[in-house]
Amino acid sequence: MTFMKLNSLSALYAFVFFVQTELMLNVYRIARITGWNNNLASTAVNLAIFLVFALSSILCYFSTKKLLGIKKIKYISSVLWIPYYFIFIKLFSSLFPITNPQEMPLPGVGLVVIAALIIYPFYISLINFLVTIRASNIS
Repeated sequence: MTFMKLNSLSALYAFVFFVQTELMLNVYRIARITGWNNNLASTAVNLAIFLVFALSSILCYFSTKKLLGIKKIKYISSVLWIPYYFIFIKLFSSLFPITNPQEMPLPGVGLVVIAALIIYPFYISLINFLVTIRASNIS
């Protein structure tokens, strides 16, 4: 049962990160679909990324607290989210391929995503650490 909880939590972490990176990478598609100019779409995407980050941080904290509590195995989710993230990317790219070469993201966005990929495991570990501290103080 703990295995299933750990995997579902890791999939949640991966999905949250997937949503944020796909929003960042698809600003031009969003602008084209909504009819907004690129500046408005970029501002809306940045706001959406911030909201997803804030709300998902709260969701992930409480989900981790409820599913795994003070169990040390929850720290494995800092690495276990990576395969789920690549599965989500593969599914999205096969469902929504880039057909218009002008919609390719800017090269600098890739560097931002790489930096986020490096930082994200530390963010997950921080959430897990906060859950451990909070749960041990309550007990």
